[in-house]
Amino acid sequence: MPWVLDRLMRRRGRSKARQLLAHVRGRRVLDLGCAEGFVADALSKNGCDCILADVIKANKTSLPFVLYDGDRIPFNDDQFDTVVLSLVLHHCRNPLRVLREAARVSRHRVVITESTFETGRDRARLEFLDRHSNRLRSRGLMQAQEEYLDFK
Repeated sequence: MPWVLDRLMRRRGRSKARQLLAHVRGRRVLDLGCAEGFVADALSKNGCDCILADVIKANKTSLPFVLYDGDRIPFNDDQFDTVVLSLVLHHCRNPLRVLREAARVSRHRVVITESTFETGRDRARLEFLDRHSNRLRSRGLMQAQEEYLDFK
């Protein structure tokens, strides 16, 4: 059954990449908080030179991957044209620090997509779905890492 989930996540990655592509400037892209790497994989098929970075090792692509500590991105200033943060910030214990680091390593843009909610009920539903889908996708690794880093 994991192949079904991978197939769905790859499709979702292609869809996200299509939406992001109009906002990417330049070719060199860092996908920060990449999870499986499916978004960057789709961006790379559209001419982007992508590097992946995350606090967990869940990469399922052949793209270059860097494990980082969630504090300092292990790249030099202005090393990327665009940094992509797709559904990442709600997992961070210090989103402002992550944004500052993303801005530091980006020459041109930091592109962010994030889930939003309007009511407490919407927030509870979003957190429930996010927690369970991430547990399913990573076989508990995402959940364990969030608890270890004291996210949320």
